[in-house]
Amino acid sequence: MKNKLSIIIPIYNEKNLLINFFSELFKVFEDSFVEYIIIDDGSYDGSEVWLNEHIKPLSKKNIGKIILDNKNKFQIKTIESINPEKYSKVIFISHNKNLGKGAAVINGLKESTGNYLTILDADLEYDPRDSLSMFNVLQENKMGEVIFGSRSTSGLPHRHRYFLNALVSYFNTFLFNILFDKVISDIHCGQKIFTRNVYEKIILTSKDFSIDMDLGTQIAKANF
Repeated sequence: MKNKLSIIIPIYNEKNLLINFFSELFKVFEDSFVEYIIIDDGSYDGSEVWLNEHIKPLSKKNIGKIILDNKNKFQIKTIESINPEKYSKVIFISHNKNLGKGAAVINGLKESTGNYLTILDADLEYDPRDSLSMFNVLQENKMGEVIFGSRSTSGLPHRHRYFLNALVSYFNTFLFNILFDKVISDIHCGQKIFTRNVYEKIILTSKDFSIDMDLGTQIAKANF
């Protein structure tokens, strides 16, 4: 599908953030037809109950728009079109046990059909508006086939980052740039967007949080 964006959303124990996350996400992309691939990676804090009640019922429908009603329930406006580029859809995947973020991302990517792919965490660290902006830039073919997000340079607010995590990220990014002769400011940033052509030329194996480094490394090795 030429202009379809697939958004891979791995979720693990984020119950208190889900309503805000999905409300913002659906609002940001209300004028776009996208494929939401939501993976519950063995949550046990109530996220699994919330997702089954609020997200699973949205799956397997041709969606024109998703709105939140005054009872905090998501309602959808369906579309009769058979052209997959003219409607949104939700794919819901549930893991019986926690397999790791990488495994969730890999399984989500396998189910994707869009020609553009992005990964978005549900912890509200990243602003969905950034994902939409990156998608628009990539569609205009102004920055090749891959865009890496950055928590270091974006002007939009992010959640607090612990000093040690930031230091490790800086060091790994520095090392990555030297090894692969790249200029990336935040290799661990979970916000990335790339084309299906890129995805078909890489092999992801990481099952845990190192998936971001694995993705960056594979993309660099493939010379994108």
